[in-house]
Amino acid sequence: MDYSGMQFWLSVINALATAGLTIYVRHATTMQAKESALAAFRADVDTRLDKTENRLVRLEGTAHSPSALDLDTGDISEMGARIAAIEASRRNSVTHADLSKIYDRMDGVSQTLHHLHGRFSGIERIVNDIDTFLREKK
Repeated sequence: MDYSGMQFWLSVINALATAGLTIYVRHATTMQAKESALAAFRADVDTRLDKTENRLVRLEGTAHSPSALDLDTGDISEMGARIAAIEASRRNSVTHADLSKIYDRMDGVSQTLHHLHGRFSGIERIVNDIDTFLREKK
């Protein structure tokens, strides 16, 4: 009896079964990973929605009851004093024109330093030439 033909077909069936099993395991693993990621996302969204809902409930509660804001005339006058202090400090703060003047001064200093650097480079060359001349003269 010739078993080579049967061995060939069994090898083909084995290869197809292995390929099918590999595809199934890969698909199942991918689906499991997607489901766990989706579950984590749902939990995160639920947590965020709960926090947002709690904030909204607190906000709606304070909007309908003026006593919840705890504002009396003393608090309002204190806020007015704070606003006045902020406006006064804003009037004394640095303006765009002030910054422009500072930039112009810095630019002038930079140009002066560049000029001095050029002069010192020239002086260095002259001193080196004098030094070379005196060493060669000896």
